[in-house]
Amino acid sequence: MKKVFRRGAVLGAALVIGLATGAGAQCVGPVKLFPLDGAAGDAFGTAVASVGDTVIGGAPNGNGGTGAVYVFRQGAFGAPWAQEARLLASDPQPLAQFGSALAFDGTTLVVGAPSADSGGRGAVYVYSRAGTVWSFAQKIVSAGPGLGDTFGGSLSLSGNTLVVGAPGTSGGGNAYVYVRTGAGQPFALQATIVSQDRTVSDLFGTAVALSGDTLWVGAPLKPGQAGIAQGAAYVFQRAGTVWGAGTKFVLPPGTANSWDQFGNTLQVEGDVAVIGADQNGPFGPANGKAVVYTRSAGVWSASLTLTNPSPAVAERFSASIKLAGGSLIVGSPAGGIPASTIQGSATVFTGGGGSWTVQQKLTAPDGQASMRLGTGASIAGNLAAVGAPQRSGPGGAGAGTVYVFNRINGVWITQPRLAADVDANGTVGANDLSILLGCFGLPASGGCTPADVDGNGSVGANDLSLLLSNFGASVSACPG
Repeated sequence: MKKVFRRGAVLGAALVIGLATGAGAQCVGPVKLFPLDGAAGDAFGTAVASVGDTVIGGAPNGNGGTGAVYVFRQGAFGAPWAQEARLLASDPQPLAQFGSALAFDGTTLVVGAPSADSGGRGAVYVYSRAGTVWSFAQKIVSAGPGLGDTFGGSLSLSGNTLVVGAPGTSGGGNAYVYVRTGAGQPFALQATIVSQDRTVSDLFGTAVALSGDTLWVGAPLKPGQAGIAQGAAYVFQRAGTVWGAGTKFVLPPGTANSWDQFGNTLQVEGDVAVIGADQNGPFGPANGKAVVYTRSAGVWSASLTLTNPSPAVAERFSASIKLAGGSLIVGSPAGGIPASTIQGSATVFTGGGGSWTVQQKLTAPDGQASMRLGTGASIAGNLAAVGAPQRSGPGGAGAGTVYVFNRINGVWITQPRLAADVDANGTVGANDLSILLGCFGLPASGGCTPADVDGNGSVGANDLSLLLSNFGASVSACPG
């Protein structure tokens, strides 16, 4: 029997209070994040990280060319995003590219500056957060820094282990493993990781991904049977404090080409790894693809190949990848609508193991030519953050932005929308309230799905509260 919420004296009082003291429009459509001091050419959004209610974007050309990182936070569902912090290197240096790589676990943030310390030796900076207060904790450089090492060009953080890629290191590139004894403690070098078949041009360490004791490292310029820069990815396993020799993976014969750059991006979570080849051309030159690997009984094998659901030549699908739980986001920064505009996009897949399907393609509602949406991308829960570092904004041309998208009941909101606009007519009014009351206490399914304003799977008191606080609001109040 359908459950009906009875409107009595208490509900009437709540409605009056809600209409009289509404907190303003709460929007769930795409939001653009801009640094308060953004300037032309900053390239904010080159790297993106997110956890919970926090989105972080790197601006490697910011702060007058030394680089900067910006932290944004959302206080509550549908509330405005606010800049919480601007982070700079402890020793800002011109052209250091500070902010071109990020790793974040909620309280510890690691920032790469691969051109720092003269001659592109590179450095990594560690910050910690307590509440809303950020503190610089540590600067890390490689044990034997050399010119052009680009130490900090890639980063991965898992628990108390940090991996830093240095693809320019002499001999073909290295990855360095650092460990700490606990949160807030300094990192110390545990191991230097190299491939067994390393050659000078491999760029081993261009991408690194760590999950527990499993480490994947990309070498996108590794030559192979298909030619130069075919690319390769290596997986290493740690036992105690000792790292194994590693296993090499390449694209199978018949699918590989020279300049595929397999291993240019990669992610791993548990027994699933995703390896990008953004220059591979299954549908045309540099269209790109990603390969899903799964582990069973300790053995990794290729399970699935992912491509853009609406492919275009030279879009570089898999230029960015982020895997989190049952969601995977893949950036295509050189695609667009139409493809020639290079607006960019990102595609969300859902699934697990070796089974992944397209959920939705994310594009900007106000895209600009050459803004390169998808250069950086992150996904956490029902929130996706996608960087467009060449977008013009308040700071000027190429200042960059990060678009934040919300997923509600399995649907990503790609146009401005009020959270409580249940009937989707552009305003929150009596009909929205009527629908919500008729679904009160029911699961978010069928006709009651839109009434689940907060997207938690059921229609309840919080949904009603959100609707009342937005009563009378118009979608025109939402940023577009």
